[in-house]
Amino acid sequence: MSGLRGRDPVAVAILCCVIAYQVALAWFVYGYSYFTGDDFSHFASARTRSLWENVFLFIDVHFAPLHRAVSWSLQHFFPMSWTAAVVFMFGVHGLTLLSLFRLLGYLTPGRHPHFWLLVYATNLYLIVLLIWWSSALHRLPYLLFCVVALNQSVRWADRGGWRHFFGAQLACAAALGFFAKGVLIPAYVLGLEVCRLVLPPRPVCAPPPVVVAAPVVLPPPVWVGPPCGHIVVRHRHRCW
Repeated sequence: MSGLRGRDPVAVAILCCVIAYQVALAWFVYGYSYFTGDDFSHFASARTRSLWENVFLFIDVHFAPLHRAVSWSLQHFFPMSWTAAVVFMFGVHGLTLLSLFRLLGYLTPGRHPHFWLLVYATNLYLIVLLIWWSSALHRLPYLLFCVVALNQSVRWADRGGWRHFFGAQLACAAALGFFAKGVLIPAYVLGLEVCRLVLPPRPVCAPPPVVVAAPVVLPPPVWVGPPCGHIVVRHRHRCW
């Protein structure tokens, strides 16, 4: 407890909410979802083809060699293991949260990025990704490498250095290996830099407690089917 002394209690409360929500989400995904649909065709391909053959197969209209490589590895080292899949998905998701927190802290030094981290971490559309392996394997690594590319790009713009430059390039390439929308990351970088040049820094006030708590205490209503069946997530859009 001594390590928390002197820290902003609102920030500590928000970070605790983020962690608690991720633990609850992992429990939900592990207990009430499973492989479905395209997952089985990817695993069947991994069983009948070599890794080299797999990485050059299209997924519908998408060329995603790293997606194929991870599915191939899962099938060969942890065959049909939902536990291994959940560990991988939430490992990537956790790294994304850490990278996003680092990016927000760099962009707003001395302020509190915790609220925006909470907004992302409790986004209901993450549930849709995490309950389907094939979808998550496209988008979760893409989101991670997108944030990493932004992190490296803003540091390269401010400090220079080949490490940040090549870090951004490698992150873009890795994102593209999982999801075709990785080609849009340079546009995200450009948009962020334009905002940094045009928009003046503004003081940031902590949001009201009710706004901070809303994404956690008012989650979308979820209907859960049997553990080996499908999951239907229903929600209503709210306007604040």
